[in-house]
Amino acid sequence: MLDIKDIKRRKDYYKQCFAKREYDVDLDEMINLHNKALALKLEQEELLAIKNKGAKEYEQAKRNNANNLQELQNAMRINTQKVAELTAEYNKVLEEFNNIYLALPNIVVDDAPAGGKEHNEVLREFKAKPNFNFKPKTHIELCKDLKLIDYDRAIKIAGEGNWIYTGMGARLEWAILNFCINEHLNDGFEFKLLPHMLKYDCGFGAGQFPKFDKEDFFIDKECLPNNFLLQTAETALVRSEEHTSELQSP
Repeated sequence: MLDIKDIKRRKDYYKQCFAKREYDVDLDEMINLHNKALALKLEQEELLAIKNKGAKEYEQAKRNNANNLQELQNAMRINTQKVAELTAEYNKVLEEFNNIYLALPNIVVDDAPAGGKEHNEVLREFKAKPNFNFKPKTHIELCKDLKLIDYDRAIKIAGEGNWIYTGMGARLEWAILNFCINEHLNDGFEFKLLPHMLKYDCGFGAGQFPKFDKEDFFIDKECLPNNFLLQTAETALVRSEEHTSELQSP
């Protein structure tokens, strides 16, 4: 997730980055909404302090049978209404800000070409492409012919985009996994087996939600904690940030 403080400091730089990605966003509007939300939050906290102080004064006056009980009670009622109105306005502005902020893409490195994938540049090639005197099979054809993967049965039991490793295909897949694990352990990494279900905040902290939450499988979106199925390891490994109800200060 991008840092709103840094966006404010280097607004022009971020505008250039998003333009490179052909992403249209009004950063000035987003920053104005953030500043407005911060101001409303501060006003809300000050008003809450006044409200709490008034409540204490009312309780003290009530114990002393003071004559201004009705006046203090009316002031409490007015402050309660103001806090409610201010909270509603703050939540509305915060939602407008988050609709822009949480959809921002990642920035690009300075030397990345502008535009979409059609403008990607080849930096280097490894060896020459082989020339065959026959038409080579695709990897799908090879896996089917060698009975390494059963695509048809996987589609029947799990739907499109799934496959079942079989025989030597399963053994090869397992061997590759073990090879990668051992290589990473030799490089000093720690091996972790992660939960298959995560809380919404993990996806939010990893910068995937709410941008991509419609592409994930949720257990039940109507029930807290909105558990979803783990799709990639970094989602669980990245430290979850605070929920969107908390604003980053300027």
